[in-house]
Amino acid sequence: MDQCIILFMDLDGTLWDHDDISVLNPPFKRVSELEFTDSLGEKVRLNTVAIEILRYALSHGFITSTLSWNMPEKTLEALKVMEVDKLFHYNAIEYHPDKASMALKILRSLREKSRCLGGASIIYIAGKYTSTTRGKRWVIYCTLRPGPPVEASMSV
Repeated sequence: MDQCIILFMDLDGTLWDHDDISVLNPPFKRVSELEFTDSLGEKVRLNTVAIEILRYALSHGFITSTLSWNMPEKTLEALKVMEVDKLFHYNAIEYHPDKASMALKILRSLREKSRCLGGASIIYIAGKYTSTTRGKRWVIYCTLRPGPPVEASMSV
């Protein structure tokens, strides 16, 4: 049976440093390898650690998906402008906070394509700025076996 590892990545505060891409005003313009601006000049910077994680996951056969509470049109445009859309097999981007239902849609889609029928290990990565760490804190939730998720975190 086909087993797989699925990496879901949050976008706001994780893939990029902006807290809510949905409030920006397209069109977006790439201004450097890691930065883009909206039509009003607000700058957004990609997180190199997040990109490295995605490249590692892809090189090791993981299935990758966004998992984001945002306006899909704006978010997909930002991904495309920065050419990081290619780092994701799937996009779970909807304008509501129920990320579990978004992730389940991806899992159902995989099952319909006869993928991951032998089970799946799921990794969810979300980065958050916290006052306690005074910097970037990554929260990584992993489900590697039946049971509740295991949470690991690290500061960078």
